[in-house]
Parts: sequence; structure tokens; C-alpha cells
Amino acid sequence: MDRNSIIAEAISRITSELIKDQTDEQFCILLEKFGLNNLIPESAPYFFDTQKNGNIIMFGDSQIKMREIYGCLKAFGISKDRFEHIPYEKVTNYNFRNLEYNNNYRLILIGPMPHSAKGMGDNNSIIEWLTNNKNIAKTRTFENLKVTKSSFKDVIREEIESGYLLQDL
Repeated sequence: MDRNSIIAEAISRITSELIKDQTDEQFCILLEKFGLNNLIPESAPYFFDTQKNGNIIMFGDSQIKMREIYGCLKAFGISKDRFEHIPYEKVTNYNFRNLEYNNNYRLILIGPMPHSAKGMGDNNSIIEWLTNNKNIAKTRTFENLKVTKSSFKDVIREEIESGYLLQDL
């Protein structure tokens, strides 16, 4: 066995993961995944180490029914009690400032939604406020803002596999 070529390939893969464009929080999770917790700065992002078993909140319309969403969550070992959905018509009255420094939420999912709402400050859109705010939980936008069964499953699977979102015991 040629260990040198295996080591070179491993270093190459790890390096490419570490230099990928990612948030500070994602970078800290990656360090944790590689067992390099001692390299995580004391000034780690606010939500890096908060409730990995926290709630998931989804904003906007969905092309799948709630029972299907609950079925997907159950398949991944996540209780439906950890999921909250704010439909399109209720988004404008939702006060988004309530998400700041709120440890109840671990993941924010963005689907099709109105352009503006309460508590978004000087931002041009809700999506801009959610994706740029460092004081809220991790935010994921569905591709083309379409919430389908497969896109929902993909996001939940990725967050579990990365270690960011914990399954229920």
C-alpha cells in the first residue's frame, strides 16, 4: 500500500473543504467534524454551539403538504414538534426580530415569501435580512425558492450529515 499517495489525497480533500466558501459557523462545524475543536476560536459565531437539537422554522409557501413534511422529519428521526411553518400569507405580520439571539431555533428554511415584513430594518427584502443577519440561526434557502419533497429532504439530510442538526434520541 502506498501511504504517501493516500496521505496526499487526504490532505488535498481536507484542504479543499477548509478553503471552500462558507460561513464562519460552517467553518467551525467543519473543524469540529475533523476533531480539531481546539482550533475553534473563542469568538466562534453565536449559534455555533447552541442547541443542535433546536427547532426548525420554515417561511413561505410549500409544494408539499404538512403531513408529508412531518413524514420526512420522522424518517430522519426528528420530531414534528421541532418544526414550525409560517405560511406565505402570515409572513408579512411575523416579527423577524424575534429570531435574533433566539436559541429555540437551530435552522431557518426559506421558501417563496413576500418581499417585506415587520422587523427587517433597512434591508431590501426578508431574504436579504435573513441571510445577512449573524444573530440568528443558520438560514437555508431552497433552490429557486421551491419547497418540494426532495428539496426538503436534501436540506434536512445535509444538515444532519454535517453535524449541525441533531436527530432526536
